[in-house]
This record gives sequence, C-alpha cells and structure tokens, in this order.
Amino acid sequence: MRSAAGTLYSHSDGLEYPYHDILGLMRQAADAMSLTMAAQQPKVIITPTQVAHIPFANHFERAIDQYARTMHLGAVLQECVRNAFYMLGIAKVHMAEGAAVQIEADEWMDPGRPFIGSVSYTHFCYDSDATDFRLCSFLSDRYATRFDDVVENPDFPSKLRRELKVMGPQGINAIQQEEWGEPLSGVSNDMGQFYDMIYLADVFCPKEGVVYTFPVDAQYNFLTDKPLQTLEWEGSETGPYFFLNLGPIPDKSTPSAPAQNLLLLHNLINTLYRKLRDQAERQKTLNVGRKGAEDDIKMMQLAIDGDFVGLNEPEALNQVNMDGPNQSNFAFALNAMQQFSKQAGNLEHQLGLGAQADTATQEGMIGQGVGRSAAAQQARFHEFVEDVVKQLGRLLFQDQVTEVPMVQKVPGTDISVDDTWQGGMQENSRIGELIDYGIDIVSGSMEYKSLRQRLQDLDETWDRLAPMAPLVMQQGGMPNVKKYLEMRAKYTTTPEIEELYLWEQMPPPDQQGGSHERTLPSGQQGNYVHQSVPSGMGGSNQDESVTQMMSAGENNRETF
Repeated sequence: MRSAAGTLYSHSDGLEYPYHDILGLMRQAADAMSLTMAAQQPKVIITPTQVAHIPFANHFERAIDQYARTMHLGAVLQECVRNAFYMLGIAKVHMAEGAAVQIEADEWMDPGRPFIGSVSYTHFCYDSDATDFRLCSFLSDRYATRFDDVVENPDFPSKLRRELKVMGPQGINAIQQEEWGEPLSGVSNDMGQFYDMIYLADVFCPKEGVVYTFPVDAQYNFLTDKPLQTLEWEGSETGPYFFLNLGPIPDKSTPSAPAQNLLLLHNLINTLYRKLRDQAERQKTLNVGRKGAEDDIKMMQLAIDGDFVGLNEPEALNQVNMDGPNQSNFAFALNAMQQFSKQAGNLEHQLGLGAQADTATQEGMIGQGVGRSAAAQQARFHEFVEDVVKQLGRLLFQDQVTEVPMVQKVPGTDISVDDTWQGGMQENSRIGELIDYGIDIVSGSMEYKSLRQRLQDLDETWDRLAPMAPLVMQQGGMPNVKKYLEMRAKYTTTPEIEELYLWEQMPPPDQQGGSHERTLPSGQQGNYVHQSVPSGMGGSNQDESVTQMMSAGENNRETF
C-alpha cells in the first residue's frame, strides 16, 4: 500500500512513516502496465462451426460487445491488471441469480443479469496448500452489503434470516470483539457507513460443483450453520473465479508479482533522492576572513555588485562552499532509474514520458520492442481475458430473460433496424448450441494506440487499398475520399482538413438506367453515363476511370 499510494496517503493502520518516497515509481509502473494491456474494451470475435450459423454468430458477437460495455468490462479488466501488478488479479463472473447480483452489492450490477467484477486479494480466501488454483478444495470471496437487504431478501431461508435479525449488527460486532478483540471494522456500525453492513461470502467447492453463500464476519467465520443460498456451477474448473498471474512460481499458487521485483529498486532510488535532498538542504556558501581583518570584512559586506573595494589584506578573505548534492550519488540514482525503467518494460515509452521519435514508424518500432519485452505477460493477460469473455458469453447465451438493446445499420444507407439480443425464452432467439460457437477476443484490441499510431494505420490502409480501386469499382464500390478526410481530420485534431474539397450532392441513379443531367463546378451541363465494365481483372479503361474519379476532374463525364 505504501509504495502504491505514496507515503503521504492516509493509511488505515495509523502509522507514521519515518521516511517519505519522493518518486512514485511503483505507481507509474502500475499505470503503464494497465495502459499497455487494457487501455481499451476487448473486441470479441465468434467463429461458428457451421456456415449457416454465421449471421447469428455476428449477432451474438455484437451482443457480447455491447453487454460488456454496459457492465464496464474495460474498467474491470484494468483493475485486474493493477491488482496483478501488486499481487494477483481476480475476476469473478457473477451468475444472474447469485446473491451479489440480486442485492446489488456493486452499483454497476443490474439485478437479475450476469456481471463480471474485480475481486480484491484482501477479500479472497482459498486453499493455500494447493499448488495450483485448479487443485484448491475451495475458493471464496466476500463482499459487503446492507444488513437490511440480507434479512429482508425472500430468496434466503426465513429461519436463517430470523437468526441474523435477532443477532443484529450489534450482536455481530459483539461476537467479533469477544472472539478476536476487535469490532467488524469498516463494515457494520462503522462511523463511515450510512447503513449497517454485513459481509457475505461466496464459497465455491469444486468437487460438489456448487457455490454456497454464507454470512461471515471480518475474520471469515460463518455466522450461520447453513448457507443462505446454494447454486450449481457448470462453468470452468475454478468456478466463477479467473486469475491473472503475472509472476507464476513453480508449485505455488501465490505469485511473485512484478511489484515485488521492482520494490527494492523503488526503495533504493528514493533512498538516494532523500540523501540528495538532504545534501541540497545543507548546501551553503560562506564568506570567511582571518580574525583581525574585521575592517576588510566589513567593507566587503557593505559593497554592492560592481564596486571597487580597497582592502588591507585581500588574501585574508575567502569563500567556502559547504556540502551539496553528491555527484556520485546523483549518477548512481540516474542509473538505478534506468534499471527500474528497463525492469518495468521501458517505462518511459509506455507512459509517453521519453523523447518522441521523429516518425510514427520509428515510434512503432520502439513500441514493438516494448511489446517483445513483455510478451509473456501479454500472453497471460490475453488468455485471462479470453476465459472471462467465454464465461460471459456462456451466461448470456443461457440467460432466459436478459435483453441487450442494439440497432444495426443497413450497409450503404442511413437506415437502422432493431437488432436487440433477446432472452432465451423468446422463440427463435437462439440458433444451435453454445458449443457450436468459438468465443475469442481480437489480438491487440485492448492495446493503447496514440493518435499518431492511429493516423499511421489509416494512411497505410488507404495506400494499400488505392491499387485495388479498379477491382473495388468492378464490384460496385468506390473509394470514399470524404470519409478518409474526416478520419484524418479527427486523428490530427485539424478540422480544416475536411474543407480541402468541396462536395456536390450526387443525383439519384435512374431506375431505368437513363442519363441524368447535373451542374458541374464550371456551371456547364453534362450527363452521367452508367457504363458496364467488363468483369475480371483486365480492362484498359480501369486505370483511367480511377484517375478521373479520384482527381479534381475537369471533364464533364465520369464513368462508373
């Protein structure tokens, strides 16, 4: 916590730290990793096993993307990356009928709809003797919710609700103080809480394939003998929990996170900077003189800049500089910072703090070097997100009531049609089985891209498509120069680019294939001629047609 938040942050332990960190390097490294891995919402891609299922697969793909945005999946994944930097990233897939969703333990949750959230490692409990999370005999997390919501929830057994109600928040605190010598700090009866709160814990038992929900105290002791809720789990072998481990250790489930390997360098750099700061504060310049030369000292003290002063004993006066930042320590600190940046995966480039490359291509080459240095971590994160999205897709596919409002634009028109994802109870809302669809994420869809990189991608794509214009025109399309200028104006934040061309309103094509008159920029009258172009790659008129279309034409006829 100290290295993550800084020593000036208000600490709950009430301790006063004797030393303060001057440079928040750990915070910067965590931000860089979060930005590099999860800067954007993941893009889902679904591959059906049958050609006939392609339209529904595209519909399913859009539904997951849209639903992920409504539940703030991008922010959840960023939180998981940040937690994995310091310890372990844990994502939890909440079932629609789960207690946390039903009683809205999180404000981003919608009651009765599946949800994905980040679980803090401090609220997670598991079988620590297991060498892998897949081998744990149980996995559990706890979350705070309002006491009244629990005792008034009709989905929970009335007998257990009565026991909790009789016990009450004060009684729970009394039990906590009696057994552990402290109240249920930060949850129930805390001055910082407007409502009385209580912890609930979801406990997944792999052998039974069941998730139990128990009320617990701050030490994870069950407050009732029986669970409030029992739900069967049909998903992954680790239950609703998915783990982002960026520092796996053989035969250990507890990781060696990146922060643990950077902490010593962080402390060393701050120790050196504290020493340099203290030396700078002690630095002083003194004018000294031999005793007995008080007259000369007085004259020098009263003189102003540029005065000529006659002294009896000028050799008796001198100037002494005391202390100051040690240059060897300063060089050592700079070298340690370079090592920290290297160990963190070229931190300066990831955060855009270093010198910028002259061209986007050069900057992209630096970015590729950064990617290679963190390739293993990127691969683990991709696998983690893929598992999470697969479970989200499973819950959405099997959900009987959840709807995802969507619209689909008809290509080539301004018309939009309803494309809402329906609940499973609706007729013909599902095609095939979930096993018929492979759910994955687009590689690199979450990586951060600067405006310069986006502009470079746009220009490269346009340059590659330009030679294909004849073939595109044969198939009924044409290069959209106007859209290209709009996107370039957007990425360069230069709206004037859109004004470089003036655009006329095209007359609608004649249904009978006749000619249409139009007004040319010169004011002359000309005709549109719809001319058949031979199919195939050949044709002597293709290059000429493209040239006429993409230039500021002086001719009064255009061939399509």
